[in-house]
Amino acid sequence: MITQAIILGAVQAAIYREDDSWRAVRLGPSGKGIIDCTRSLALLMESRAEQRALTEPLSNLAELETHLRGWSRKHRALTLLIAGMDDQLSFDTRRTCLEAAEELLLWDTGAHGFARARLLGCPASEDADITGGYLLSEEIGARTAAGFYRELRAAEVQIPAVRRILDEILFFAPGSEFNPEAARRAIIDAGVVADAVLVLTHKAGPVSLWQLVENYSEDPSLGAEVRNPRFVLRPFMSRIHELMVRELMERKSSMDWIESRFSKDPILFEGFSASRVMLKKYKSEAMGGIMSRERSALDETNPPETSREISDLMYPYAEVEASPPSKPRFYNFHRETA
Repeated sequence: MITQAIILGAVQAAIYREDDSWRAVRLGPSGKGIIDCTRSLALLMESRAEQRALTEPLSNLAELETHLRGWSRKHRALTLLIAGMDDQLSFDTRRTCLEAAEELLLWDTGAHGFARARLLGCPASEDADITGGYLLSEEIGARTAAGFYRELRAAEVQIPAVRRILDEILFFAPGSEFNPEAARRAIIDAGVVADAVLVLTHKAGPVSLWQLVENYSEDPSLGAEVRNPRFVLRPFMSRIHELMVRELMERKSSMDWIESRFSKDPILFEGFSASRVMLKKYKSEAMGGIMSRERSALDETNPPETSREISDLMYPYAEVEASPPSKPRFYNFHRETA
């Protein structure tokens, strides 16, 4: 009987306790069988690789091997997708990583969900070449990986703000009776943060956020770390909705400025008969990023000295103000369901 077990999926190893002694195993070459590596026990215990303790005792090593293989595949898929965004690697190496990742993601649903939850639940590094990974995935026909990168490109600005909200709730919530670090990992791995980020990105509205509360409140992985997941999910979604309203107000303010600018300076419309059409055009540019056209014009005027390999990415991190400019009436996520 294995009474305790700790999985280190990133290094394909596990530590377990059997008959009052600690031992260690790792996956064999090419993933065939397991090999005893107890002599490396101290090294594994001090390893900085992510450790995951199993909550239930195991009957034998075969059960431990099943858990080890599952978590090793999840971490391998994530590592391969991250390598696909590493512009320090050659294109051939990145292409090989993406091909291997695509194969894993297609037949292992657990690896698919884990990789998506981590990519959209954790801020990408500042030098991550997301666009390059997307283009390479499209080139080799890795549609699943390309879909991940497409979502990440659309949502990367929102991820740091959402993660900051989650950390504030978990680490500073009064009266909490859970391990905040374990709860954060459980919430991210369940896909809560990823789904909240996409709702915020696409401005799906408070109903979608409330539906996430309902969907994840009964998730067993959350219940194992947080006694009452609603205690965390409700304020988390409320804060996401506040951020959503604040962003919409800021965009509306930009549109109002454009409209007032043209109304006060009609000379800007000289030579144009369809002034309303032009105003609508500039409003649309404000919603999608009014500075993009100016940046393109600047690039044409002052071309860079060296060519850009794939893209010239910027990684703006969303700043959350201490208080919004005004106080709209936010959606109440703390109501009880009928």
